[in-house]
Amino acid sequence: MSIRVKCDTCSKSFAVSDEKAGKRVRCPGCKEVLTVPSDDEELEPAPRPRKASGQKKKKKAAKSQAPWLLIGIGGGVLVVAIVVGFLLMGGPDKPAGVAQPAPPDGVVPATPNASPTVPGTPPATAPTTPSTASSAASAPAVVAWAVKADPVPQPIEWPASWKAKVDVFGSASEVLFPTSLSPLVVDLEAGAEVRGGQVWNLATGEKLHTFKGKTGPISAPERRLSPDGKYLLGKAVDKENNTKLEIWSLETSQLVRQISADVAGMNLGFADFLPGDRIVTITTGKQGDKNAAHRQRVFNLNSGEQLLQSGDDNLLEPKNAVFSHGRRYLASYSRAVRGELVIYDTQTCQLVAKKLMSGKGTDSVEAAGFSPLGDKIAVAMGGYNVCRIVVLDAATGNELQEHRYPASFRNLVPGLLYTGPTIDWFPDASALLLGGTVAIDLVSGRLVWSLFTAPNEYSLDNTNRRLPVAGGFLTISGKVNKAKFTLLPFEAKSLSLAQSLSTNNSLDALIKPSQKVSLDVKVEKLLFGTPEETKKTLEGTYREMLEAAGFELADNQPVVFKVSYNEAAAGKFDSFMRGPIGGGATPSVVGTKALVNLEWATNQKESLWKHPFEFAPRTISVKGEFTAEAARKSMFEQLQSFVFSQPLPYYLSTDKQTMLPTFTTVVRE
Repeated sequence: MSIRVKCDTCSKSFAVSDEKAGKRVRCPGCKEVLTVPSDDEELEPAPRPRKASGQKKKKKAAKSQAPWLLIGIGGGVLVVAIVVGFLLMGGPDKPAGVAQPAPPDGVVPATPNASPTVPGTPPATAPTTPSTASSAASAPAVVAWAVKADPVPQPIEWPASWKAKVDVFGSASEVLFPTSLSPLVVDLEAGAEVRGGQVWNLATGEKLHTFKGKTGPISAPERRLSPDGKYLLGKAVDKENNTKLEIWSLETSQLVRQISADVAGMNLGFADFLPGDRIVTITTGKQGDKNAAHRQRVFNLNSGEQLLQSGDDNLLEPKNAVFSHGRRYLASYSRAVRGELVIYDTQTCQLVAKKLMSGKGTDSVEAAGFSPLGDKIAVAMGGYNVCRIVVLDAATGNELQEHRYPASFRNLVPGLLYTGPTIDWFPDASALLLGGTVAIDLVSGRLVWSLFTAPNEYSLDNTNRRLPVAGGFLTISGKVNKAKFTLLPFEAKSLSLAQSLSTNNSLDALIKPSQKVSLDVKVEKLLFGTPEETKKTLEGTYREMLEAAGFELADNQPVVFKVSYNEAAAGKFDSFMRGPIGGGATPSVVGTKALVNLEWATNQKESLWKHPFEFAPRTISVKGEFTAEAARKSMFEQLQSFVFSQPLPYYLSTDKQTMLPTFTTVVRE
């Protein structure tokens, strides 16, 4: 007599003699070691428990549930939770060896076949969940780093000089990019419904598909394009269930599947494509008197069957979740601790990495991004008037690089309304594009490129995607029905120059790091405050900026950085503070805007570079009496951070032809 065993790693089935029952054998397919079920156990393999680094293997407990153990150590108490059990698998097609914690009591798993079945596709089947599981197992207190390199499935061959012609027949805001590296985009004709579209390969300029269908109302923020350009996903507008998805084929223009990602009352926070025609979702919400649930689930796109589910205590923050480029991993900051990076494996819906990125716990994770080869992870950390860019080794979680900047992340990267990824890697992993607005060389940490939008009232950004390619950044320019993809050029020599400036002080230049320069601040017209206090504050701010760029400040130097400051009346501000309930009108005051002119010049009054800008905040915060003077004070406090988003060249060649960082100005459409 033999026992049939299925490997939980490679899914290979094989037979062993009944003498092997309860013993460990090696899978002939993937060579993993697994335990043969005994006669009274399920013939499907139980999931292998993950082990912390350096931890010894523990024998399986005989019972499916174990009590809490209290162990006293040196006057303290160590609490150890031991939860051992076998998951009851939901049928022969259910993936083996994957922990799928059950939803809370009274919560029924999503039932895809409750949605309309599309003709020509197999009927959806109800998802199967295990009868016993521990949600705490999905987010243990200590997690051994278990991430592997997850590169782009197929390297993208961008032409050395991009000259393709790709027109955009609708609005630039309706062009959809996949959320991991891909040369494909879909140019949609859309409003509440999608009425048509064209799929393009940006690397070749080839049009691949034309979508001629018409969807029902699907929410624009949740629309996703599969990396292979074959499918469009959107959240259906449904008053009964806020987690219903529609998946459309862009090749056939047909609806492929409707999937309810969770029960009524839950909310969809994230949905996107996985390899192998799968869909991953994150839903949040509260059912009755139960604690709030945060679930990650994976569905089969073709059948609608639920394949995997995390515990209800999933830590991913949906709005900040990013894929590795092979889509095996999802990373974000932790819902529990903003300064903590968490990474989940989409093949298991399990937490595989958790790292506190701030030693003092005061910084927050602003964004993360995987390198094209999947071997590195860039993490942006933000604090009060300071930010860091940290690069981790994806395989170990160890820090490889760290660069610090004397500004908050949102002031260093002013792409407030940008619709692309907060962190984009250059194709060769030599630099990062942050917020589509600032490029940073990873060797030196220096800013090498910055984008400005004109007109720049309120520092609003051009929202169109900037995609790093060989030779620059692909973006969309032009008005509706006349727009097209264009290349914003960026020369790779800027990176090598930035790196050499960190090690070579002998370069001949008009302006360069390590150079002694003077600072000259002039305060002219003020609406409030004193010239002396205003000048002192501005001198402190620009001194910090110049020193951070590598300059040494001294009096009477041949090169001078000049700051000219004026103030003028701005628009009115209305107070939201109404005092006692039911009493009084809302007061209004006139705001103040700053008029600043920056200039590099010689002490012989030769101008080397100029940059004027205005700053008029959209909101102010006032403590105490709401007056025009208080509004000006709030503006001036915000200005101290805003100036870090403005250009400050740290290199200018003797012929004035080369400057770092380089600046590009685009028109806000």
